[in-house]
Amino acid sequence: GDQDFIGWQLCDGTGTIYQPGDTYVLDGDTTLCAIWEACDASLAFDANGGSNAPGTLTGCDGDTVTIPPTPPTPPPGDPGFIGWQLCDGTGTIYQPGDTFVLKGDTTLCAIWDDPPILASTGGAIWKGLLVAISGLILSMYLSGFRRRFR
Repeated sequence: GDQDFIGWQLCDGTGTIYQPGDTYVLDGDTTLCAIWEACDASLAFDANGGSNAPGTLTGCDGDTVTIPPTPPTPPPGDPGFIGWQLCDGTGTIYQPGDTFVLKGDTTLCAIWDDPPILASTGGAIWKGLLVAISGLILSMYLSGFRRRFR
């Protein structure tokens, strides 16, 4: 896997960790060993009601990765894909093919042009609302009709 170079240190793991360009005063035969740390930064994708989100990208903090070119499959109702954004709804909206700089573990959520509740119910809320309004109008009509003929 990917690793970050941390510096140089005595091979027994003791003493100062030196960076390239640092000064080291020799005191007899000395061997410095490279110190490496496994990278653990990641960029995950959440389809936010859709499916087929890209797989997680991994690397080291500061690495640049490319957002996969294929958007996720939309949720029911087929809303349009707007892009990827931090799941709290803040920050840049990324498009497929854009670059992203890794920092820790990050998840981007798909943004759709319909509100998620409408997309996830396939429009059932709107259908129910129309039935309720139709029933109310019919009820009002029948109430007025009855009064006229009593």
